[in-house]
Amino acid sequence: MKAGYVTIGMVAAALIISKRAAEKRADREGWRYDEAPIRGGRRRLYTVSALPREIQDALSRHQIEAVQAELTAKGVIKDKSAAPAPAALVAAEKISATPKAEQRRDGRLELYHAYVDYRLAAGASDRQAMPSFATLWVHAASAIKAGQPLPAALPEAISKQPRWVFEAQPRLSVATLRRIAEAVKKGEIGALAGRYGGRADTGIIDRAYDGRAVEIVLALLSKSDHLSAYEVRRQLRGNLGEDAVMPDGQVVPWPSVRRFQAWIAEAKVKFADVLMALKNPDGWRSRYEFAFGEQPVGEGLNDRWQIDASPADAL
Repeated sequence: MKAGYVTIGMVAAALIISKRAAEKRADREGWRYDEAPIRGGRRRLYTVSALPREIQDALSRHQIEAVQAELTAKGVIKDKSAAPAPAALVAAEKISATPKAEQRRDGRLELYHAYVDYRLAAGASDRQAMPSFATLWVHAASAIKAGQPLPAALPEAISKQPRWVFEAQPRLSVATLRRIAEAVKKGEIGALAGRYGGRADTGIIDRAYDGRAVEIVLALLSKSDHLSAYEVRRQLRGNLGEDAVMPDGQVVPWPSVRRFQAWIAEAKVKFADVLMALKNPDGWRSRYEFAFGEQPVGEGLNDRWQIDASPADAL
């Protein structure tokens, strides 16, 4: 995991308080920091992941508000009020995930939806449909692996699946299909990645464009909670690119609309505090009771929101 660092000025800007008030709280609560040399002295750089949760949420809110400003300026977000001046845009701190874990999770989710389509088309119960679906799936995956055309008699629910879905789950038993179905029904999408040493909560959407995709989605959701997964996916393709670019430079297709639906449902829970801070800043501040007792003070350009991988890069 790469560590993110912020200056006290960045914290103050996110909280809309004076730099001195932020310094007092940092000293009072013993926030963890490193020191880096600057001209004429040293500067404290605070580790984002070690800051109190409400401070991390405020920093995230401040960053996403900058994305909102940019999207408003582009006309993507319609806002009758004047758009705030765009601030520096940076990558949020992310947790790495193995590409194989991402493919397993997204592939199994697509497999589940294929199974549902198959069962409904057959008008069968799970007990009747699971064995035949598993058998047909394995036949199709074997044909793809051997470079052969798919059997003509395959049901459309299986034959229409892209190659990568079969590569994600080439073997399938009734027991495995049942576990996948149970995980999806419980909303445990992350469990579909399996326990292979990778983190299941950071897939293509989370990591695309070094976290910029997540920022755009949260900015959109904070303005309209009822945006469809199709529209969110369309906005990402329009603002970032037809395909997703991963941190290692790999170019991959954006996940399906169904995967976006599942991801958005997870994000509304995972980023609930951040979304609350964006939608209702006063209510969010009241919840955490920021009693600093000082008026907001503007900061210079050097205190704008900037995060990078090392203390030196944050200067």
